[in-house]
Amino acid sequence: MKTDELMRIWQAYYNVTHPFFTAGPAGETLIGPGWFAALSHEPSGELNVCGLTPEATVTSARALVSSIATDLPLIVFVSCRADPEAGTYLEANGFRTVTVTEPIMHSIRPPTPAETTLRIEPAFGADALNAGIALTSEANTVGPELLERSIRHAADSGAAQMWLAWDAAEPISVVWIGRHEECLGVMEMMTPERHQRRGAGRALLTHALTAEWRDDTELAILIATPAGRRLYESIGFEASDELLTRFRGLDDELLAAIGQPG
Repeated sequence: MKTDELMRIWQAYYNVTHPFFTAGPAGETLIGPGWFAALSHEPSGELNVCGLTPEATVTSARALVSSIATDLPLIVFVSCRADPEAGTYLEANGFRTVTVTEPIMHSIRPPTPAETTLRIEPAFGADALNAGIALTSEANTVGPELLERSIRHAADSGAAQMWLAWDAAEPISVVWIGRHEECLGVMEMMTPERHQRRGAGRALLTHALTAEWRDDTELAILIATPAGRRLYESIGFEASDELLTRFRGLDDELLAAIGQPG
């Protein structure tokens, strides 16, 4: 992929990410040459998402680290096209590195909705939103009170639409779809382990993206975990860039859940 096309993908990811993670009252967006940070300021790396883009240098990494409190858990998605010294700088300043690369992915067309007997619908009203918060918390081990103070506000403000898959009266999978102008963003895709291997994630994502796709939508974008990559590829997403993610404050249980060795 050409550099200008790749930077368009990264810009699109930033555009849909920062309103989602900074929707809560403590949210903050920081940005500089080659880097950005979308911070909820909650004590969970899953809720403080940063990036070092293909244009990042060691100066970018230094600016990112110096702008954020040293005790705040973070995920930093680092483009494999960035200056290697940028990642080295993070490692020298307390960040661990994943062992499996993770792709930033895009699709230029809506997926074909999967056949399913599940009920797929947007979450409207307090009861449905509460159910989605509970599923998100269970799947990624983040306390529901942290989600209530942060990304719950993204649903309330319209920065993202929550969708749920229901098996009769039981919610079993949740996805959050953000939007910025012509771009959709898959911000969180969660199916607790006890509900996996039932096709809920595929059914939910394909139906939700198809429903959210408008005439002016040009692409959908996401960052895939190793565990989710095959699903996204199977419904039409392709890798735009590979990431060697750095992080602090994530435990081995969460890494295992997303397919990363501890």
